[in-house]
Amino acid sequence: MGYSNAEIGRQLERDRSTIGREIKRNSIDGKCSPFKAQLACQERKQNCGAKNILKESILLIDIQDKLENSWTPEQIAGADHKGAIMTYVCRKTRFLIAN
Repeated sequence: MGYSNAEIGRQLERDRSTIGREIKRNSIDGKCSPFKAQLACQERKQNCGAKNILKESILLIDIQDKLENSWTPEQIAGADHKGAIMTYVCRKTRFLIAN
């Protein structure tokens, strides 16, 4: 028999509910494998966080140029962005650009 979540938590200075959540999150078929848990953690970490789709892109340059020429975000969203791989500018992106 292994250690309780409370004992593991004391050793790692974490709450027992955190330990239970991590065991549940990283269990496969009811068993927790540290090796598989580490791989899953690395994969999740690689896919997390905000992705800046406009960073150093043709679309970003085009949008900045239009803003400098007094275009509104609505006009930019409806514009034809020549050479851009992605031509759709979502409402959230328009908001972030406008502010």
